[in-house]
Amino acid sequence: TDSFDRLDNATDLGWTDAPNAYHWIAGPSESLASISGNQMRLGDVGGSCNGVGLDGIRMDNFDATVTMHVGVGSTDYVSAGLGYRDPAPGDGLTGRGYFTLDHLGVAMHLWRTDASVLAGAIWHNSASFADPLETHTLRVRAIGPHHQIWVDSTPLIDYIDWTGNNDPGYFSFLRNKGWATFDDLSLTVYQAPTGTITGHVTDAVTGAPIEGIKVLLKEGGSDTTLADGSYAITGNPYKSYTAIAYDDNHPGVIKPVTVSSSSVTLDFQVKALPAPTTITDSFNRSDSTIDLGWTDASNAFHWVPA
Repeated sequence: TDSFDRLDNATDLGWTDAPNAYHWIAGPSESLASISGNQMRLGDVGGSCNGVGLDGIRMDNFDATVTMHVGVGSTDYVSAGLGYRDPAPGDGLTGRGYFTLDHLGVAMHLWRTDASVLAGAIWHNSASFADPLETHTLRVRAIGPHHQIWVDSTPLIDYIDWTGNNDPGYFSFLRNKGWATFDDLSLTVYQAPTGTITGHVTDAVTGAPIEGIKVLLKEGGSDTTLADGSYAITGNPYKSYTAIAYDDNHPGVIKPVTVSSSSVTLDFQVKALPAPTTITDSFNRSDSTIDLGWTDASNAFHWVPA
């Protein structure tokens, strides 16, 4: 939490409340951040996607509530909001919820890394928060691929996106042009939900279970099948994976899998390599420059010069 009840300061933005104290630092482009009037204030006019972030803590699952005010400045398009899963504190380059004022009115946006608006019903205009000069309460909740946003307790966005950035990152306050103030932050950080990938590996011809097959996730994690062909890979955060099942006698079979619950089933059918052919030659035969001879029986093949 942070009430921002501390002395005005444009040099050191201070720390969140004890016992979970983390330092606020300005992002790479935010030179106008300050503690002013017991609030966090960002910028004045100019700049794009500048912000401040919490240093020393990376999170991928959280529920944050903050009171926020967006100032118009000297431009007809300004915005401010919460950034999350950022690569650096205050960077503002990843998925983020925006409470936005522009010349068309007030809108809410959910953005992701490539700065393009996510598909679906994520633009919202509502008279319930149509006055940008009022202070509003913004709540953003992100659990894995599930993004939710409320303004003044009104739910505006409820969206699931498997293609966005679901890895841990930094939490930030952001502003785009103009200025913004933030106060009374409450931030709850959750452990990442994980699921177990389980299944069986069987022979594609006979259907019999196969022991000793390795099941490997490209993104990390593996297990080896038991006598009944079963395997289990635990502790996988909610996201999409690429899995491969193989051993020395069975070529790899690749399958995609998405972990979106506590347990996901992924079965494999693999085919054994054909019986090997062994060729030997001791070259124990008479000298000859005409006929180079044959390999040993029973797999006899003729040697010929190039």
